[in-house]
Amino acid sequence: MYSIPLIPNTFAWWLNSASDRFFILMILGASANGIYAMVNRFPTMVTTLTSIFFQSWQMTAIEEYDSKDSREFISNVFEYIISLIFLFSLGMLSVLKPMIRILLATDYYGGWKLIPIMLLVSIYTITSGFLGVLYTASKNTVGVFYSTLLGAIVNVLLTVSLIRWIGVYGAAIANAISFFSVFLYRYIHIKKLGKIQMNIAKFVLLHILLAIAAAINYEVNNSAFVFIVVLICIIIQISIDRRIKVIILDIVKVIRRA
Repeated sequence: MYSIPLIPNTFAWWLNSASDRFFILMILGASANGIYAMVNRFPTMVTTLTSIFFQSWQMTAIEEYDSKDSREFISNVFEYIISLIFLFSLGMLSVLKPMIRILLATDYYGGWKLIPIMLLVSIYTITSGFLGVLYTASKNTVGVFYSTLLGAIVNVLLTVSLIRWIGVYGAAIANAISFFSVFLYRYIHIKKLGKIQMNIAKFVLLHILLAIAAAINYEVNNSAFVFIVVLICIIIQISIDRRIKVIILDIVKVIRRA
């Protein structure tokens, strides 16, 4: 009974993650699909880095889920994850255009405009995955399935609608909205269970900083100016986010001891 909902959940998660490429291939052709797949490698780096963490997080979440201070512990870990993935995303946006010029062929350069949207996809994928582990720990695998199914339905409907209107950008936007739907469903549900509390103000501010970094990339061609503006955004995050300060101080201590 515990495992049965995980079977359709796996299919729905795959549908939510991969259906956009099928629609791009069928509607826009192989060229657009190739660009989409190529530039998607960069935001995927964010999820790849966190996949190592999730292996240990699943074990820890199961062990700590029923403890007295589980809400404080889970919320604290969640805030660290949010801080780090936004910091990494801002760092990527600070050198976005030079990085694409160096690492990709000229034919794919225009695809850089998709990366800010795809970074949101990665952020919501990671946060949804984090919350999904809590469903596993509570043995509520039905909740995992329902949330993933919601995201898959939203993804397919929006992709079909938007891709004909704004092309490959429609697929990226649909993917971001679908994973945000999964994240929001899971957060609201788990919060009602009394197992998590998120700093909403910080979450909104980090989105604003990411939006500024994306907008400056879209509007300004001077890479040095873009780097300075996004660096200011990073400094703002560090100045207001005590968890990033803790991480930086820990790194400094390790370096001094070495």
